Parts: sequence; C-alpha cells; structure tokens
Amino acid sequence: MVWEEISGDAMLESFVLNGPMDADYGERYSLGYFRLKEGAYFTSIIFGVSKKNAADVNNRLPAPVKAEIWQRDGFKTIAFRLV
Repeated sequence: MVWEEISGDAMLESFVLNGPMDADYGERYSLGYFRLKEGAYFTSIIFGVSKKNAADVNNRLPAPVKAEIWQRDGFKTIAFRLV
C-alpha cells in the first residue's frame, strides 16, 4: 500500500440522513458516498445536508464537495462539506 495525498475535491454521489446520535458532536452531519477527483470512491461524513435541504441536494447529485479534517474525541478523520 502506498499513501497518496488527495486534492480534497470530490463529488457527492449519494447520502443517508443521520439520526439524533450526531447531536453530541456539535454540528449535525449525514453520511455520504463520494467520488474523489483522483478517481477513488470514499464513504465518510458530509456536512451541509439536513432534512430541510435533502430533497434539493438529492436533485443536484452528483454535487461538489470539499474535504476537511474533523477533530473527534481523540482522533481526526476526513469529512466533506457541500460547496
């Protein structure tokens, strides 16, 4: 395996709205399936999708997103945000 740096640019291909368990982390999030600019597919957290705008976002798929590092309890992970 070889580590590769990614650009952070991706397209949101699909998503699932998350339940109330996400409230402990501050900002609400959903779960998404992404196609990275580099070609690989990735499953992670998506910020900016909620019950209020889910239908609109779904009609725009695939939608552009940008990766960001998200600090969790004792570790960091990659999350994406709608642009």
